[in-house]
This record gives sequence, structure tokens and C-alpha cells, in this order.
Amino acid sequence: MAKFAVMTLRHSGGSVFNKNEKSDNFIRRAITAFSAWRADRGIRVVATIRPRNHQQELGYIIDIPGFILRWNMLSPGRRKKRLLKFIRLIEEAGIRFICVPFFYSLLPTEAVDFLKEQLYLSDGSNIRFITLAKCIRHLMGILKNRLADIEAGIWCADSNVGRLLAKELVPFLNFIMLGGCSADRLFRLSDEIMNEAGLACPVTTDLKECIRNRQLVVLTQRCDVQLLKNASIVVYAGAIDLDFVEEIRKGRGPFWILSGWPELPTEFETSVSLSPWEIAGVLESMMQPVDEDTAQIKSRNVPQKRQLTPIEDCFQEIKLKGCISVDGEISYDGFRMRYFRKGNQVGSRYFREA
Repeated sequence: MAKFAVMTLRHSGGSVFNKNEKSDNFIRRAITAFSAWRADRGIRVVATIRPRNHQQELGYIIDIPGFILRWNMLSPGRRKKRLLKFIRLIEEAGIRFICVPFFYSLLPTEAVDFLKEQLYLSDGSNIRFITLAKCIRHLMGILKNRLADIEAGIWCADSNVGRLLAKELVPFLNFIMLGGCSADRLFRLSDEIMNEAGLACPVTTDLKECIRNRQLVVLTQRCDVQLLKNASIVVYAGAIDLDFVEEIRKGRGPFWILSGWPELPTEFETSVSLSPWEIAGVLESMMQPVDEDTAQIKSRNVPQKRQLTPIEDCFQEIKLKGCISVDGEISYDGFRMRYFRKGNQVGSRYFREA
């Protein structure tokens, strides 16, 4: 039976990611790991995933290979040699599907292209968007008594992900500005929302107009964080980049939501505790029929970032503990207590002070 692997980055002295460090949360430990990482040329399995009370292994949590993080230091010949060795070890382990949530941007383009020729490679976007949508629903319920005063701006609402998140917000808000590059798509979405929910959503192709003075902003791509200084909450569905995350984390701006904080279903168990991003990678991997061979998986053209509804239908029972911000994991109760304790401003600075 084919297996999956979730690639991550762990570190504690000799390249082990120490989950027992109490002083930092996952995001900070991840950035520390990235900065302090030491080269490891082999494949290091740090955890196994199996059905509870069953010895059959479904997949693994593995470290990102050292040669990938030292890519620019290697000659083209050595890069190819290391990639071939890595693929051989992966095949020997019976792995056909690899998910790299959170750290996908660390993979060089050349390595990504090569790996995609040999197996199915994912950045975990499907499960991230599903958990973001579920998380938004829950947070809107928490903020229900404050929603009348909240105006939202959704940039790239003309994309599939932007459209999905816009539809999640429509039942809760009285004002939503739809922004993006395609005016035709935006007007079609605006008409659809008007017909279904009776909410008139203005449309713009200007980024600044879309997000200016909005208390809630939804982004599906990076932008100048200075444009968001008046926002209270930013839902970010764009590509995860460690440098961008660190830039946001050091700022004194709004509270950023990068993903929902998922739980691993109780019918599965792991040999060690997993970070939220690793759990997301496991859930993404379990969406795929790993008993198929690589050619079958790739021929199905798995619709990442596209038709998410059929995928969500398969995982209606996904449970979330809260959300993941640039400062780490925040439970729903933690969000509620800190929001109402500090009034109606929800900046990441307030979460750090707490």
C-alpha cells in the first residue's frame, strides 16, 4: 500500500524540533529552526501516522532534506545527485504523496519541478482553505454583537479562494467591498450575492480603495502591510512565506489569521505530538487515495485551490481548536477573552501583551 509523507522542519541542537520548549509557540520555534538549522543529508522520519490500535503505517512526518535548504550552495550536478538519492529513498519507503505545509516556499523551483515528475506534491492548500472557511464562521459567531459596525474588504475576490471566503462572510456582515483585477468576475459575484443574500457589494479594481479603513480584510496574496494599519483582523489566504510571516509578526498591526487550527481525528494516532501545520498536512494527505499509484493520482488532476466543496464534503467532521496567527495558535476561547477584554481592537500586539 502506498504511503504519504508530510515534510516539515524540526530543530533542537542536532536538528530535532523540540516541541517541549515552553517559551515559544510553534511559529516562533519554526522560524528559530529555519535560522538555526544544520544540514542533514538523509531522510529523517520524526513521526509515524497509523490507525488507532493498528500497526499499519499510513504515513510519516519527515524533515526537509538538508540539501534542499542548502540548494544555492550546491553545484547543478550535486543537486541532481541528491534529488535522485532522495527520490530513491522515498520510493523505497513506499511514499507516493508528499505534502509540505507552511514550509513549501523553502523548496527551490527546480526541486519542485523534479519532484512533481516522480510523485504527487502538495502545499496543503486545500485543507488550509477549508479550515479558514470553518474558522471564519466560528469567529463571526463570537463577534456577532459587534458585526454591525464592521466593514470588510476582500482583495482578489475574483479568485476561487476569494470567492469562497466572500460567501462565508456574506451572511454576517452589512458591508463587503469586493476587489480584484477582473471587473467582470467581480460584478458577476456581486450580482450573485445580491440575488442570493440581498446584500449589495460594491466592486473595485483598486487595492487601496478595497482595504482602506476596513476593520476586516481578506487577502489572497501579499500586499504592503502598511496599508493594513487601520484593520483589526486580516484573514490571509495567500502563499505562506517565512520572511513575510516574520515581517508581519514584528509589526504592530492587526491580528492575522493564517489558517484554522485543526485537530487530528481520534481514529488516528501518531508516535509523537504534531504541530498544527503537521496535522493539516496529515489531513491533506488523507484526502488522497494513497493506495493508488503516482500516475493515477496525477491523472486525476487534484483541484488544489479550485473546486473545494467536494473536498470539504469528505471532511465535514474536521474539528478546529481555534485559529493560527503569526504569533502562534489561538484557541476560540482565547480569542473571545482577549478580544472582549481589550475592547473592539484585535491587534496582534494585544495578543503578545497577554
